[in-house]
Order: sequence, then structure tokens, then C-alpha cells
Amino acid sequence: MGFWDSAAKAAKAVGEGLIEAGNEHKALKMEYAEKSSEELYEIVKSDGFFKNSTREKRAAYAVLKERVEV
Repeated sequence: MGFWDSAAKAAKAVGEGLIEAGNEHKALKMEYAEKSSEELYEIVKSDGFFKNSTREKRAAYAVLKERVEV
């Protein structure tokens, strides 16, 4: 009924986006858990035109942190 319906739809969309981002992060962490620490450091420190995305860097850093190597 106007404003509150729009607000509820917006909140639902934001919530779904956060869930999707969380699932993507978990999937990247599972993929990166199989990589060596050297490969993960390269992902975290990548720079330039062909650099890794921020999400990939966060996931690689999280795996390194779990391994207590950061």
C-alpha cells in the first residue's frame, strides 16, 4: 500500500543479494582451500589490469587467515 510495500520489496531484494554474496564467498573459500599458500598470496597481492576481483582476494585472505598464515 504504497511506501511500506515498496520498502518491504527493497528490503527483501537486499536480503537476497546478501545471501547470494555469502554463498559465493563460501564457494570461493572451498575452492581456494585446495590451493597452496603461495597461490593464495599471489591472488591477494595481484595488481594491475588482470588482477583478481575484491571478492576473490577476500576469500583467499580468509583461507590464509584460517591457516594462521597471515
